[in-house]
Amino acid sequence: MSLFHSSHSEDSGPHGDPDEVPMGTPVATPAPDDKLARMSYRSKVLSIVSGLTLTVVASSAFWGGVQKSSNTLLARTVMGWMTVFGVLIVLAELGVQVIRTHVHVLAYRTGRAFVAIFASTICLTAAPSEITLAGYHTGTHGGVSFVAGVQYQFLGVGILLLISAIYALRLSARSRLNKMAQEKAHSHAAAASSSSHAKVMV
Repeated sequence: MSLFHSSHSEDSGPHGDPDEVPMGTPVATPAPDDKLARMSYRSKVLSIVSGLTLTVVASSAFWGGVQKSSNTLLARTVMGWMTVFGVLIVLAELGVQVIRTHVHVLAYRTGRAFVAIFASTICLTAAPSEITLAGYHTGTHGGVSFVAGVQYQFLGVGILLLISAIYALRLSARSRLNKMAQEKAHSHAAAASSSSHAKVMV
């Protein structure tokens, strides 16, 4: 818990002033709603950045990098869909109503997180040289083998998408717990108010 000192020191007036907080007195931490608002902002920024990165990397592979694959049609199809997912994630995070209405899963933070996890797994499996999308033909011994290596652009965007998704799911869980706590507090307050009112009537 952070400690903040009052802007009024003991030199600003006599002890006991109502607006004076003794030095060293801990001040309450920000309300849960404030924390959730900051987390929501970070989650949105992280999701937009990861979506834009996915769009750039996937579209680049779609137009220029798929010739390294042994199955060009498959590579173009996968990277084309990854580009579409990246654009949809960004537009949904920006609150474009058409996207949230017609692609219903993207209307929810958890839905966008699971789409990000799906795209992340595709990117992470496309990174190692053992995957067809990352391979180079060598033509040795009458078969197809691949040069060892890693496509770090896919590895990076995969990790970024995964971090974004985990943070969004963590935020959703915390938001749900906070809502349940508020409802419980309101319920207790209403019960206490009803009990007090009943005692007064008696």
